[in-house]
Amino acid sequence: MSESTVETMVQALPFLTQTRRAISPYLPPPLLNLMRTIDTHQFTNTYLPDGSEPSTFILIVIFGTYLLINVFNLIAYFVGGNSKTLIEGIEDDEPESNVLHDVSDEDSKYRDTVIIFGPSSSGKSLLYHKITSANPNNIKTVMSLKANIHIMENGETSEGLRIIDYPGHVTLSSKLPSLLVAEKSGKGSTRAVLLVDSTKSLTEAGSLLYSVLTNADVVNSWKNSSQTLTILIACNKKDSLGSKNWRRVKIQLKNELEKLKKIASSLKQNNVDSEMNDTNSDDNIELIGKNIDLQDLSKNGIDNIQLGFMSLSTRDEDGLQELQTFIREGKMLTDTSSILGNRKKI
Repeated sequence: MSESTVETMVQALPFLTQTRRAISPYLPPPLLNLMRTIDTHQFTNTYLPDGSEPSTFILIVIFGTYLLINVFNLIAYFVGGNSKTLIEGIEDDEPESNVLHDVSDEDSKYRDTVIIFGPSSSGKSLLYHKITSANPNNIKTVMSLKANIHIMENGETSEGLRIIDYPGHVTLSSKLPSLLVAEKSGKGSTRAVLLVDSTKSLTEAGSLLYSVLTNADVVNSWKNSSQTLTILIACNKKDSLGSKNWRRVKIQLKNELEKLKKIASSLKQNNVDSEMNDTNSDDNIELIGKNIDLQDLSKNGIDNIQLGFMSLSTRDEDGLQELQTFIREGKMLTDTSSILGNRKKI
């Protein structure tokens, strides 16, 4: 049979049959067996015309859909500025430098700044909207990889209060200390709220607090400042089953900090080549003292930074008013952990 005759016969074959014959040598045996099963199935013989290639048609549809999705994503990538997605508030592989993109004081006047930070899913965004929204009911939040900014009006002066809800994604934690450095301009943050989920482990919260307390820029700036940075550790979800009160959280958080302190000291002594050895770099300091004293951090070499504790439920708004007082006015109740009868004070 001549080549021209073969070519004429091939051209006469339906497109799907030509496609099947062209791709079959490159397909794995299990897929070929599946195609044969589909083509010989009773349903296929009953409802599809003879000589059809349903399995090949299915493959072409799947491959075509895959190509269309990728073309759409490619167009959205360039048209959307390389950072837009179909779900608002979620940015995949968001550059870490963009987390503070919206933090600017050029267009707004404010007298002070309050930072709300903590691990993911601790309730930060719900708290943020509860204290900044005019209608805080039926609030729905989504995970965000950018800081939320709001300027609260102050009736006494023309300058408001800037609230920053810092995302809890672990890959963005290195940018947090830059917001907690004492600023000579007076517009820095003199207080912050570390929101933790009192129903979960405090490992991540302890690591986050440790990164702040050992950051050289933060510690040295407040040591040289005439002001004090107050970090209120708010233990959220007190209404949930299995939640820990602030006293239990305080003990466990202390234990987490002491674990990290021992690890850092061990790495220094053994001169281990590890990422955690950055604790002794120019950007970090080593905590002194045998134990961590959350009542008086100056015993650990940290001056002008103090911690406070309280329990609350953002969802039920139990304790929310006390927290708002701290945010707006900087007033914090004295820690009375030795007076068990007064459980409203911290």
